[in-house]
Amino acid sequence: MGAVTFKDVEPQKYDHIYYHDYHGWRATKQDCSEGFNAFTAGSDESMMSVSFFTAADSVEYTFKIYDTFQSGQLQNELHSQTGYEQYTGFHTIDLTTPLLLEEGNDFYVYLNLSRGGQPFDRTSEVPVLLVEDSYLTIVNSISHPNESYYWDGSQWQDMYYYADPPWPANSANLCIKALTEARTTFPLTVSIADGWNMVSIPGDMPGGNTPNNWWAFRDPGANIFKYSGGYQTVNTLQPTEGYWMKHMGNR
Repeated sequence: MGAVTFKDVEPQKYDHIYYHDYHGWRATKQDCSEGFNAFTAGSDESMMSVSFFTAADSVEYTFKIYDTFQSGQLQNELHSQTGYEQYTGFHTIDLTTPLLLEEGNDFYVYLNLSRGGQPFDRTSEVPVLLVEDSYLTIVNSISHPNESYYWDGSQWQDMYYYADPPWPANSANLCIKALTEARTTFPLTVSIADGWNMVSIPGDMPGGNTPNNWWAFRDPGANIFKYSGGYQTVNTLQPTEGYWMKHMGNR
């Protein structure tokens, strides 16, 4: 018998992990550099990080989050981030800016790896620990249509239909995960004067950080401005930034 001890571990900080690879990295599609996983947000939450495996050392990666997959194309990019991983293995990358997800909304996590191929899960035969003569057992994985896709050089293909002989189709999914935290709400009352106001927002609003969502009685004929080397109009608000907003009446 044996045991493993871990020290200085970080407690789980995520409220939910979206994934389709039930058993993790079981095989590698070496002729594939691009893939994505499709998910549906289970609640209003913030995507904080993305996790994936690299099957080689010295890998450059790009991951992107899309809002739509339609007519065979990923559309409406919400976030993009690049980086480098020196070693083979499992990696968790924090988003530079958390991404708001709305309950019931589909989202798509795309991953491009520069070398080594795309790790994936599938039904496989694995050794049983502490059994003599290298006894093997089959561990069944499960997949469903429209969960994982890989790029074959000309179009996106559903991993559900991918067979990796001697293993049949209907069990493969890519090892791409989205990690989220719950969004908390609290009551907020702020006095707004008639005319132009210098305003900010303290956090994220359910339904999105749009001007109309935050200030229902703002002047619809006036833009929202921020100053960054000059006045710029904005359509999406960020917590802690300052804005000029024209209000209609005292509230």
